[in-house]
Amino acid sequence: MIRKKKKTFNEYRKAADRHIDTCEFMLENVGKLNSNKRKEDILFDIYYLSGSIIECTLKYVFFSNNDDTSINNEYFSGGKNHYFDTLKQKLAQINIKFSANIPVLSNKNIYRNDKVGQLIKDWHPGLKYSKRYLNSKIKLDEKIINSYLVTVIDINNKLINKYKYIK
Repeated sequence: MIRKKKKTFNEYRKAADRHIDTCEFMLENVGKLNSNKRKEDILFDIYYLSGSIIECTLKYVFFSNNDDTSINNEYFSGGKNHYFDTLKQKLAQINIKFSANIPVLSNKNIYRNDKVGQLIKDWHPGLKYSKRYLNSKIKLDEKIINSYLVTVIDINNKLINKYKYIK
């Protein structure tokens, strides 16, 4: 029997970094595609994968600031651990609060573009299965996806810098 290894918190940070690289590559190259349908599909994929960047970053912050493995194991066994609001609540339980300069995750409306903030709020894990689960009415074009990705990377950088593992 093969036993699964437990993830370490640094694996979440590395996953977020890989997702950033992938999204940047896809965005740089989407304009080279001839098919509008294919462009729409790639822009949607960037949207979904960018949400995973936030998810992985929030999990990194949680794990790098919490040594209680019983809480970690209880919480991270199941599907409830993908939603931003649930992750934010779990972080609040270990006294992690988001400062006003972190777009969307704080309670301040400081994101550069209302559409970007709405896209972040509309993101959910079910999007990995189909575009039909997208609740947002915002058209995913290159300009809005670029703004969205810039904001997601900004969120990632601010969280990583603020909550670096120092133990």
